[in-house]
Order: sequence, then C-alpha cells, then structure tokens
Amino acid sequence: DWLRTPAARAGAGVLQPLTPDAGMLAVVTPHRIAAYRTADGDLRWVLPAKTGCSFEPARSVRRGGALLVAQPCTGPAAAWTAQVVAVDDYGRIVPGRTPLGNGDLRRSPGGAGSPEN
Repeated sequence: DWLRTPAARAGAGVLQPLTPDAGMLAVVTPHRIAAYRTADGDLRWVLPAKTGCSFEPARSVRRGGALLVAQPCTGPAAAWTAQVVAVDDYGRIVPGRTPLGNGDLRRSPGGAGSPEN
C-alpha cells in the first residue's frame, strides 16, 4: 500500500482542490490523478501516469488556475518538460484541448435542466 510508505510523505499533496471554492477535488496518487465534483462525489476525469513514470503528490504546486504535479520518469531520455503535468478542473492542460463541462448542479428556474454536461 503506497500511502503507508515513506515515499507517500504522510499523504502530502494527495488531496488537491482544483477550484477556488473547492467545487472540484483531485486525488493524486503515483498511478493516476482523478478529479471529483465535491457537490455530489461524481468522478469527472482520470489521468493515468505515462508508462515508466509516476506522479509525486508531495511535489505539486498551484500556479494561477493550474495544479502542476511532478511526474518523474525512468530513463535518461526523459525531458524535464515531460516530467511535469498541468491540470485544472477540466483535466490535463494541453494546447488546443476541448474540455468537457463539469456541469452546473443548479437547476434553471422552474426546475428544468439537469446537472449533467
């Protein structure tokens, strides 16, 4: 169990709010980052670590609206830029992405609408 090892650093960085109001919460583990909507616990997206790499939750930092997470990889050919992943409440931040919405749980007047995308 990874969380009980010294590498887990007592769970430092495992839970990361992705929005200022903590409406989205990331769970960062060595194998994946998963994001949940806190209003209802709905899983919104999952980002697996690249083959030969693992996320290090304790080595993460927030910069503006992005969460930067270290993803060290084995092998000498791994560029440092490939060893940092940027995510936000919509998933991995990459050029040209078209993110799915995370749904507004508030219903429109009259009760119509749904929390889905």
